Amino acid sequence: MWLLVTGFLYILFKFLSWLQVFYLYNSDTWIRLVRLKYLYLRRLLKGLVKAAEETAQGLGSGIDGRALLWMFESLDEDHELERFFAAIPGFCNSNVVVDPLNAFTKPNDERLSAALIQFMTRTLSSNLISESVRQRRIIICRTAVDVTSLSASQQILDRALLGTWDQLLCSTDLGRSAKRWCNDGNPRITFCAKCVVAHVLSRVQERDERWLSLAIDQLGVSRPALQRFLVHGYSVLLANLTFITKEIFLYHSKHGDWLSSAGMSLRTLEETSRFNPQGTLPELQSAFCHLWNRLVLTARNHRDLHTRSTTVRMVKRIRKIFIALHEGIDDTPAAFSTSINYDDPILNRESSYPLCNAHNHTSTLTSLDMASPLPESAADATEDITDTPPTLPALTQASQSAHLTFATATISHSPPATAAPIGGASVLPHE
Repeated sequence: MWLLVTGFLYILFKFLSWLQVFYLYNSDTWIRLVRLKYLYLRRLLKGLVKAAEETAQGLGSGIDGRALLWMFESLDEDHELERFFAAIPGFCNSNVVVDPLNAFTKPNDERLSAALIQFMTRTLSSNLISESVRQRRIIICRTAVDVTSLSASQQILDRALLGTWDQLLCSTDLGRSAKRWCNDGNPRITFCAKCVVAHVLSRVQERDERWLSLAIDQLGVSRPALQRFLVHGYSVLLANLTFITKEIFLYHSKHGDWLSSAGMSLRTLEETSRFNPQGTLPELQSAFCHLWNRLVLTARNHRDLHTRSTTVRMVKRIRKIFIALHEGIDDTPAAFSTSINYDDPILNRESSYPLCNAHNHTSTLTSLDMASPLPESAADATEDITDTPPTLPALTQASQSAHLTFATATISHSPPATAAPIGGASVLPHE
């Protein structure tokens, strides 16, 4: 009852203040009406949780979400929506409200998500609000999605990865939220979350405890190993690129979804490969080249045309890392030079991409299964992909020594008849 009365008074004074502007304008009256309007709006928003608790106590079996929906639909200004979404965590965590998620948020997921996305769009595109207000609203929206698991999470990830909301990818907090959002078992959200985290790790310069925790979780390494990456050039970025490249290949091999996800996948590869790999740890260079060889062999030998085409588009995005790692140590075809224009048709041919035959890149890898045949069809590729995400185990000084052995002979530029499937063994170095 309190909510209905307060809501009615808010709408009444809002209407009267509007009426004063267009028909009966009197500055003193208008100011008084506007103050009353915001007074009742504040009471509405601040009392949301309390009103919900009282309603729940009165109903006994659950809360009537219709009153909350009515109030929500009456909000049409951004500062009102900001206060509403800011109140959601307290509402959902109330000890008195009976199952608030099922009573209000889940039945109205589509409406709430649409309003939140529109609110964020206006916030990120407006030049009329301060940066502090912008950041505050981003935090409010992200927190609201965290506690309610709104379907807006997929749209936020998609827009960030496609570049529409590119500025979000400079926040460690978005990466942490993305990891939480991927716990619902949806393969696409899980994949997009990994891509978002890859962006965050490559962009954020302030590598505080939150960033370190995010990197450890994404790459599957120990803290000492990660600290070692950080003091050897851009080693952590090379590990990050190797990880996400394999994840992108595995996701599209297993789930398809290339038409709807190609843009975000290829953009992720482009953005996470913007660094100089020279001076990185030898083990990580070897891991990258091992994955590169698998991709190139897939592009050359796979029977499925779509798989070959997809793989060529992937190696095209990361080729500059390969070239930088092989400057002066092996014969790179002239057609593969960095001077080649990105739009040159030659880069769309699988024959343009050489295998790594550098001894120091193959000799530092520990035993990898080189005997398994390359999948002969898309179905075979799916069967060969492991469900366990690849990890990057802790590396020690011993792993750099020349005593590490490679399970087979050095790879030559002539493609073998068969090669190990990308999902068949980890492409990252082991102890």
